[in-house]
Amino acid sequence: MEAAQKTGGTGYRDEKGYWYPTGGAGISPFFYRKSKLRDLFTYIFGWGGYLWPWHLFYGALALLAWHYLVPQDILEQPFSLRSFAYVYGKNLILMWIIYGFLHYLLYIKKAAGAEDKFNARWPETGKRKFLFSDQVKDNIFWSCVSGGIVWSTYETGYYWLWNQGFIPRLSFEQHPVWFLSLFLILPFYRDTHFYWIHRLLHWRPLLRSVHQIHHHNPNPGPWSGMSMHPVEHLLYFSSVLLFLVVPSHPVHFFFILLANALAPAVGHIGFNTPLFRGTLVGGDYFHFLHHRFVACNYGTPTAPWDKVFGSFFAGDGEESYQEWKQKRKTQKANNVKTK
Repeated sequence: MEAAQKTGGTGYRDEKGYWYPTGGAGISPFFYRKSKLRDLFTYIFGWGGYLWPWHLFYGALALLAWHYLVPQDILEQPFSLRSFAYVYGKNLILMWIIYGFLHYLLYIKKAAGAEDKFNARWPETGKRKFLFSDQVKDNIFWSCVSGGIVWSTYETGYYWLWNQGFIPRLSFEQHPVWFLSLFLILPFYRDTHFYWIHRLLHWRPLLRSVHQIHHHNPNPGPWSGMSMHPVEHLLYFSSVLLFLVVPSHPVHFFFILLANALAPAVGHIGFNTPLFRGTLVGGDYFHFLHHRFVACNYGTPTAPWDKVFGSFFAGDGEESYQEWKQKRKTQKANNVKTK
């Protein structure tokens, strides 16, 4: 491994300018045999864990969206030009509030500096691989145009299905336990869906023709999270199709839809967190390693699938990616021989 220097007590930076944390990328304590009950409880309910702050934020936003941001006439006539324009405009506003705020704070104001930035460099300009030869402008285009349209199409389609009675319904009054339990189950479902869709996108034909747009960003920022090809947006948002068969309430639909739409900004900020004395929790070193090396960490730390299928790379500075890759290749060869 390259020589590394300590940075601010939170990790190290190697000679190439890449930051890595002490201990590397972590995964849910549910997938460690020696995890203590206290660790599990903290992971579920603690700040920066499974529920708080972001999933509770998406849940609260889902309640707000269903009760206050969806007028009755939009629900009844979702496919009119006026209705779609309203939904698309609403979603762009939400996107700019979250994505725009994080980008402004971390990349324009540079309020957190660069000490704990995963890649010491800032977004690229003058590169032909980006639309407008600018990484940020390219990312904004794909996020707002393709991402915003696909997001809004899934949403208006749901309104029509709900209004027509084609979706199995669930009410809190009739099934309060299952109603609340869904909010605990759905984040894990969403991360599992993401893993398998992501593995599909790494099938070589799709990687080259579709997923490469997202991988134009080895040094991601907030706007990189939703920077995708339209086909990838269709696949990525398809997690909401679960509600065609599973009884639910529109709040559950919005919970997953808004997490799909807004969480990528938080997960792609490109910094170690918590930032600002713990008031901003985001960033995802686990996923940053995927952007940097491509063939590892396809899912999230919440779901066990990378660990199960051998694609988890910790990036802890003890073992280089090439060493890890060679070890994995050797293990696969040995498994084939023993069979």
